[in-house]
Amino acid sequence: MALYPMCSPNRRRERRADVVEMLKAVYRLQDVIDYSGLEPDEVFLEGTGAMVLDHLARVAYTARSNSRAVTAACWPGRRAQAPA
Repeated sequence: MALYPMCSPNRRRERRADVVEMLKAVYRLQDVIDYSGLEPDEVFLEGTGAMVLDHLARVAYTARSNSRAVTAACWPGRRAQAPA
């Protein structure tokens, strides 16, 4: 599971540890990747809009907006990329 950085402080409160723990228990998730540490740097990628996923290149593309400050999401082993 991946937790993404969110632009709105209201949306950040939706990211709850109790829900993450419940999902880990019910679905036997072992890996939780938390990108929320990028919020202080104002790097955001919310999953509320459309994303185009390139699985071979391991990149997600989105339209620019306040809640999508990067155009490529992180997969394990990749870093977020700034807008081109």
